[in-house]
Amino acid sequence: MKHIIFVISILLVSILIFKYDFKGETFISESFNIANTTNEAELNFDFNLEKKLKNIKLEKGTFSFAYIDLINNKEYFINSDEEYYYASIFKIPVAVTVFKNIDNGNRELSDKLTYLKKDYEGGDGSLQYSDFESTYSINELLEKLLKESDNVAMNILIREFGLDNVYQTALALDTSANFANNNKGTVNDGITMFKTIDSTNVLSKESKKNLYSFLTNTSFEDRVKPGLNPTSTYIHKIGTWPETASYHDCGIVVNATNRYYICVLTKDTTLTQAQELSTKLAKIIESLY
Repeated sequence: MKHIIFVISILLVSILIFKYDFKGETFISESFNIANTTNEAELNFDFNLEKKLKNIKLEKGTFSFAYIDLINNKEYFINSDEEYYYASIFKIPVAVTVFKNIDNGNRELSDKLTYLKKDYEGGDGSLQYSDFESTYSINELLEKLLKESDNVAMNILIREFGLDNVYQTALALDTSANFANNNKGTVNDGITMFKTIDSTNVLSKESKKNLYSFLTNTSFEDRVKPGLNPTSTYIHKIGTWPETASYHDCGIVVNATNRYYICVLTKDTTLTQAQELSTKLAKIIESLY
């Protein structure tokens, strides 16, 4: 009789482990930090988030998601090992490289740079329609780079400040070597980059203020932003790459009482589905505050 009870107990424990640790679908969490949970309110916060996020999925394609709140010591990752091509989110290390040169006194925002024929690239941004040999201040190029995701502005700035320096900046922002060298990585690269910029002194206060102004109210507010409260500020960069049907959005959310980081990466999907997913994830996180 004792042997039978023991076997039944083992089976019940196995069922419970399978229920809460199954990772066969893309929407199941891979990492959920409750190590520092110390009271009932925090436990409710953790498990309410787990309950709301565990059934999120795409109808078609793959996604990864990351959320970090340093103030409340919370984090949540979905599909944290999946690799993506980051596309225009790599323009963040480009901008940071420029601002570091401003901080070091090597350049000024008013300095003028020339648009050369070899800088031309189609896609996002309005500078592609400008005349060659046109000149722009570094400040104007940064604004185009970040608000419009302008590819010509990126090429001018990389030519002027050096691709190797951009690589080093990416590494200094605590991203992986794969991200720094190939613009590929996991969701951890995107969220860590924004967290490092925001929570360290990698840039001066003035440069950080300017950077954030260019990353707010951009031409691309159609993914995470609709899911946020109207009073929340979203400092972010999107990435779009048609070749892999990828539509990303990573950044910093600032509301009345909190500040947190969020990153949504997708591939093999549609823009509409990526928008709906990103908005839904943002609504869930905002509902916690």
